Amino acid sequence: MDTIERRSSTEEVRVYRTLTPEQISAKYRSDRDHASEGPMFGYLKRAHPHADDEAIRQAVIVAVKFEDATFTHFNWNGDFRDCVVRAVAQAARQYPDFLDTTYRDARNNLAYYMK
Repeated sequence: MDTIERRSSTEEVRVYRTLTPEQISAKYRSDRDHASEGPMFGYLKRAHPHADDEAIRQAVIVAVKFEDATFTHFNWNGDFRDCVVRAVAQAARQYPDFLDTTYRDARNNLAYYMK
């Protein structure tokens, strides 16, 4: 997400390339755990300038938790497509307030990453 508005600097790329897989994993988890404080907050604030800051932070937190739930519920036991649909349906029961298009996109995202 850091690269949506700008390209990574040469120094940022150099540092990232020196990280071990464990460090990359820790950075990824930290970025997700603090997503509501990162660039996504600014993107949503610009898209919805009159929205309450805390509501935007909560929306980001819930979206990350929903995505995590889709991966948690994924169990490759049977037809791949059915497994993806089932995982997103289970996550949707936990997080029922998203649009149908969000659930569709979550199925596509899960299928892409679990293929």
